[in-house]
Amino acid sequence: MKNAHERFGVLEYTKRMKDATTRIRLRLDRFIGEVDNDRNVKAHLISVLGGDSDVGAIWAAVIEQNLFSVEAPGSDPLTASLGEDAQCFHWRICCASPSTAVSLAMRISTMPSGSRKIQRSG
Repeated sequence: MKNAHERFGVLEYTKRMKDATTRIRLRLDRFIGEVDNDRNVKAHLISVLGGDSDVGAIWAAVIEQNLFSVEAPGSDPLTASLGEDAQCFHWRICCASPSTAVSLAMRISTMPSGSRKIQRSG
């Protein structure tokens, strides 16, 4: 498959502290969210690829309920957050070279807004 890397989006997180600014950009594999009128997004699922330290920093940002920027190929960036009690899952994919490893992380919000619990019977 040619140019498969061009199909990935970008998740960018910027943390500003008193005397330093940290900017982390990861490849965005999957994203599901709801956009409001101000182009802010309530994210429901985010799947990113990157190194262990970058994925860990995004994990911390999700737990702290911080905002991050999400950009799909050919579209404008959106500001997103997963909200309270997001669940985080993390996998490590090892390649042929021991020094080459990719971390895959998925974050899921607790419940999509506007949804209700479904009860099954029978």
